[in-house]
Amino acid sequence: MYNTNRSMNQPVRVTSGCEKIFSRRTVLSFRHKEFRPARGVRGAKRVIESGPFNESVHRPAGIRSESFQPFTLRGLIMVSHPFRRPSARKNTRGLTLSEAAIFLGVAGLVFGAIWGAASSVIFNRQIGNTLGDIMQITQNVRSLYSRQSTFSGLSGWTTGSNITEAMVNAEVVPTEMIDSGDLTTLRSPWKTPVRIQIGSLLTTFEIVFENTLPSQACVALTARAIGAGRDKGLIEVNVGGTSYTGNALGNLTTTTIPNNCTNVTFIFNLKG
Repeated sequence: MYNTNRSMNQPVRVTSGCEKIFSRRTVLSFRHKEFRPARGVRGAKRVIESGPFNESVHRPAGIRSESFQPFTLRGLIMVSHPFRRPSARKNTRGLTLSEAAIFLGVAGLVFGAIWGAASSVIFNRQIGNTLGDIMQITQNVRSLYSRQSTFSGLSGWTTGSNITEAMVNAEVVPTEMIDSGDLTTLRSPWKTPVRIQIGSLLTTFEIVFENTLPSQACVALTARAIGAGRDKGLIEVNVGGTSYTGNALGNLTTTTIPNNCTNVTFIFNLKG
C-alpha cells in the first residue's frame, strides 16, 4: 500500500528517470519495507528497490485515478529536502600586516602634510590679525588724543602708567583682545597678556606683549611689524630687553632677531 500525508508544505524530491514531489511526511510502503525521510536532516538520502505500481492497489488515497501516473521505484533516491545549490562564498580576505603597515605609513604622511599646511595657515593668520590689532590701537589712540601732543596732565598719568582699562572704556581696543574678566590686561591670539602703557617721554605710548609669548610668534611678529609698510610713528622696538632704534631697527630681520624672544614692546609716537 502507498499512503501520503499532505499536512506539511516542505516537499521531498524523488529523482531518477522520472520525478514526483510529495509532502515531507510521505511514507512509502512496498514489499513490507517502509521508508520515511529523515526529519530535520538536510540532504539525507536513502535507496530503495521496488517493482512496478499497480494503480488499483497503490494509488494514494485522495488522488483521482486520471491524475495518478504509475511509475517504477527501482533504484530511486529519496532526498529529505529539495536540492539547493551551495552559495558561492564571498572573498573576505583582509589586509596583510605588510599591506596595513604601508597603508598606515602613507596615511600618516598625508595627514602630516595636511596638518603642517593647516598649522602654517593658522599661524600666519594669527600674525596678520595681531598686526591689524596693533595698527588699530595705534590709530585709535592718536585719534582720541589728536588735540594733545603729550600725555602729561591727563588723568594723573606718568611714565609707565597702565592705560589699558581707559583704552578699553574708550573703545580704542579691538573686542577680540578684551579679557572680560580683567580690563587692565588684553589677550593676544596665543592667550598671552598684552597691555598699553605711557612711554618714557610722555609723548609716546607702548604696546607690550609680555614675557609668555611663543618665541616663533615673537620673532615673526617683530619682523612683520618693522618690515615693509610699517607705521612711521614706530620709533623703537624692545625685544627681550634689547632696544632697537634708528638704523638698528631698520636692520632687524628674522635672522637677527634673538631666537629666545618671548616678549616684545612696540613704542609709538603720539603724533605719528
